[in-house]
Amino acid sequence: LSSEIDKTDSVVKFINETAVMGISLLPPDIYLSNFSFTVVGGNIRFGLGAVKGVGESAIESIREARRQHGRFKSLFEFCEHIDLRACNKKVIEALIKSGSFDSLDRSRKALFDDIERAADGAAKVKDEKERGQVSLFGAMPVSSLVPKAAVARTESDEWPVEERLRWEKETLGFYITGHPLNRFKED
Repeated sequence: LSSEIDKTDSVVKFINETAVMGISLLPPDIYLSNFSFTVVGGNIRFGLGAVKGVGESAIESIREARRQHGRFKSLFEFCEHIDLRACNKKVIEALIKSGSFDSLDRSRKALFDDIERAADGAAKVKDEKERGQVSLFGAMPVSSLVPKAAVARTESDEWPVEERLRWEKETLGFYITGHPLNRFKED
């Protein structure tokens, strides 16, 4: 799988083979996945390098942020700790669509709706930290005021199943959490 990571057709073929062999494919996860596919017990964890639109520099930025800061509590915190030049909004969008952020326990749609606010707010906080700005209130940094607006979370329902599966197919090359024809299984 890892040797063919940039060839979606080959990856899909090998994933189908793992299913025949009884090996489970674990979905991509922002906390647990590496660039390549990895063995986890008797299962295989999907590699972030196989998510379309996610490059090696973005994944390295994510891995470095994980090493330095551990688990992220929110999309804003994730954006605050990664290099937004390497892991830009389009990359974050692809990661959300692929289900890589599902461990944040928020709907993919809500995360997707918050990308702009979280990335822009995190970029502003980083910029202010680099410049060492302080607020009019004295020693309180301006960055301590920014996150409240930036981390205001959009609460929205999940995308309809068909749309969620379409995004998975677009970003991963196949369906990982279901299949559009599953609802016709009984028929």
